[in-house]
Amino acid sequence: MVEVGDFISEADVQLIKEKIAGIQEQPMETFQRNIKVVSYLTYLLEKMGIRPIIVGGHAVEIYTLGHYTTVDVDLVVSGREFARKFLLF
Repeated sequence: MVEVGDFISEADVQLIKEKIAGIQEQPMETFQRNIKVVSYLTYLLEKMGIRPIIVGGHAVEIYTLGHYTTVDVDLVVSGREFARKFLLF
């Protein structure tokens, strides 16, 4: 099983948790909030050698400069076996 410490430290995880919690207190649009959260998650994933890609409605929102909006963010990653191991499948 992949665990914290294999690729990232507890300090990394704690820092990102604090940053994400802080976002909730800031006045900003949902789109901006989602982008900030995804940027923090991307930081952790990239430290584990995973490069996430935004797909779905949020990708369309970015592409259309906000003319189509959504509130969720879908990410895909390469490496099915690693994802299974990481997600405990």
